[in-house]
Amino acid sequence: MQNCSVFNAGQAGIFADIGCTVIGCTVRACGGMGIRVDDGALVSQCSVTSNGHHGIYSSRSAMVIDCNSSFNAGDGVRVKDRSIVRGNTLSTNGLNGDGAGVAIFGTDCLVEGNNCTGADRGVDVGFAGNFISRNRCSGNTVNYLLVAGNVCLVINAATAGNISGSSGGTAPGSTDPNANFSY
Repeated sequence: MQNCSVFNAGQAGIFADIGCTVIGCTVRACGGMGIRVDDGALVSQCSVTSNGHHGIYSSRSAMVIDCNSSFNAGDGVRVKDRSIVRGNTLSTNGLNGDGAGVAIFGTDCLVEGNNCTGADRGVDVGFAGNFISRNRCSGNTVNYLLVAGNVCLVINAATAGNISGSSGGTAPGSTDPNANFSY
């Protein structure tokens, strides 16, 4: 499925079966989940906004890459075992409900390079055995909520004063390329 638009559907805006690909789609104001896919699916470059449940939901072994998921009642992106959530912009999810930017409900997942803002939780990982790297979380009630047994380094970044010109600023607090930042 590619380059489609769904507006105001009663349930899920897009439901794709096992191994499907959803690319470049826009889903807005649906009563249920914005995009729901089953095992082994790819969701990429989609915009999912103002839905009545999770923005993007996937079963196992999925990839959710370079999507924008915002103003959904539930989580921006929620996946299960062996999934990859990379490069997404996740803003103001959990609207009038309870939600995270990224919610992981399984093991062996990679959560990498996402920007999570304005939710109840930025990155929420409920199971051990996942790798969380290079994410940026700000303005969430709790930026990171992870159970023990995950690989994650969170740095509380210091903010800089005024900058004018080509120099100044504050170092991010780590040279580790896998560090996650909270600001």
